[in-house]
Amino acid sequence: MKVGDLIRFMPNWVRTDWTNPAVVIERYPPPDEELWVVYRDGRKEVIEEKNYEIKLLSSVKCQENVNND
Repeated sequence: MKVGDLIRFMPNWVRTDWTNPAVVIERYPPPDEELWVVYRDGRKEVIEEKNYEIKLLSSVKCQENVNND
């Protein structure tokens, strides 16, 4: 999972339906790098990879250091 990905998730401690799609907008810095901020249904939420089942719907491919010369 990375910033820009479109995901759905559900807590793994209780069975519920998958959430509406959410966009991953931020990853916490160390030592909390397993925490992610997602934007879903008009609000920000924090999820943690070890406590949520996560389904990747779409992944963003990023190109760094692209030179258009």
